Amino acid sequence: MNNYWRETYGERNEEFIAGVKAGIKAFATWKDGEQFVGCLQKSLKEVLKEVEEGLTKQPCTSHFCGKNSYDSLVCLTCGKSFGWYCIKSPDHTCHYRSTNGKIELIDGTMIDRPKSKYSPDPEYENEDSCIFCGLPEERK
Repeated sequence: MNNYWRETYGERNEEFIAGVKAGIKAFATWKDGEQFVGCLQKSLKEVLKEVEEGLTKQPCTSHFCGKNSYDSLVCLTCGKSFGWYCIKSPDHTCHYRSTNGKIELIDGTMIDRPKSKYSPDPEYENEDSCIFCGLPEERK
């Protein structure tokens, strides 16, 4: 894929992409029944495909996370928030519920629910206490 569009404009929303495509279409010329763009006379279809691929936000697969100033865990690559930061959790995000004795981490891994002094009985788990650290209690 040609990275020109991403390097020039970064990742953009659908409205921006539609505007770029409309601008390119306005300057396309016809030759032998096909539309071409620019001095190099690239096919309009090819250029529009490059624009779409270059500007469309790519799904984040790494989720390189860090704590922000609000004590939330966020992906530094895509900006997705994963909830409260937890110093004791394996993925550093607070978890409040388990399912069948398992907790799903942010990468999709399922781990066994640890014995927790904050929420000892899975039947009484609630949104008030992280299984790992016991917060919030208004984030102490």
